[in-house]
Amino acid sequence: MIHITASGRLAHQPELKVGRQTSFCEFRLLSSRYAKGEEHTEAVTFICFGEDAERFCEITEKGQIIEAAG
Repeated sequence: MIHITASGRLAHQPELKVGRQTSFCEFRLLSSRYAKGEEHTEAVTFICFGEDAERFCEITEKGQIIEAAG
């Protein structure tokens, strides 16, 4: 099993979506790093479901620094 932990800024305002059986939220974290004098931006996409998705959308906003694991 692969585990990932990422930290960065939210790329866009999280939006709660309702599927057939549960609600979900897809969000992207952006993180910049510098290598050989150049800036490189990396993006990681996460999806959360149900009550976690509802709470996430309530308490976060675009540009906020967060850490997510999956």
